[in-house]
Amino acid sequence: MKKKLKFMANMLLVAAIAAVAASCSKDDPAPVKKQPNIYVAGYRYDGNRNIAVLWKNGTATSLTNGAKNAWANSVFVLGGDVYVAGCEYSGDTPVAKIWKNGVLFQTLDGNNANSIFVK
Repeated sequence: MKKKLKFMANMLLVAAIAAVAASCSKDDPAPVKKQPNIYVAGYRYDGNRNIAVLWKNGTATSLTNGAKNAWANSVFVLGGDVYVAGCEYSGDTPVAKIWKNGVLFQTLDGNNANSIFVK
């Protein structure tokens, strides 16, 4: 009886190894790697003033309308939200600003926001 059980166990092991080997085919397509989203904060010059801009995968989104000089310095992505830190002038004085998802979110005391981190 022990020999029969040992024989059956060995046969199951051989069958399992054969099944695994058969499932590993070189014809299977390689998994598709998801490309990362690339965010860049900066500005573009419109011929008159600097406009704060956020680029996502090469597509620009203006954060300001060009009425005043502005720029974006830093970007942080948390979940589905995109935060940008930068500055927009008010007269001759730069004012630190935070944009969330392309919309002005907060004006800060200070002349410029150079970096942002959200937790």
